[in-house]
Amino acid sequence: MAKKAKVVFLKYISDCFEKRYNELVEEGDGFEEDRDEYTAEHVFWVPQDARWNVIVSKAHSPEIGQVIDHVLEEIGKQDWVLTLGRYVGIADEEEDAEPFEEKMARLTSLGKYFTFFLFFLQILPNFAAV
Repeated sequence: MAKKAKVVFLKYISDCFEKRYNELVEEGDGFEEDRDEYTAEHVFWVPQDARWNVIVSKAHSPEIGQVIDHVLEEIGKQDWVLTLGRYVGIADEEEDAEPFEEKMARLTSLGKYFTFFLFFLQILPNFAAV
């Protein structure tokens, strides 16, 4: 699975974890760090050093890629597989061989044409009225 998709999935499981964490804190029984309280509700257990706030705190640092890799490793140690297809029936997708710079240039040029097209659609009614 592409790393971008894994990060989106990580955000999803982190949000679910945080919601359950807050529920457990409100209950006040002190079980917010008990893995079983999450898995019983079909919520991914996220270790402390793999939580979303760790990623956010390092988002602007040069080592953000290493932080994300570490977080993904920690999730993997919990016997969770960060492959969307395993949970929702989507096939795993390999990265393509197109170099990043070429792909970005291609997508950027397509974006310019799309932006022009949208602009053209916006001004088209003005020409019809003339």
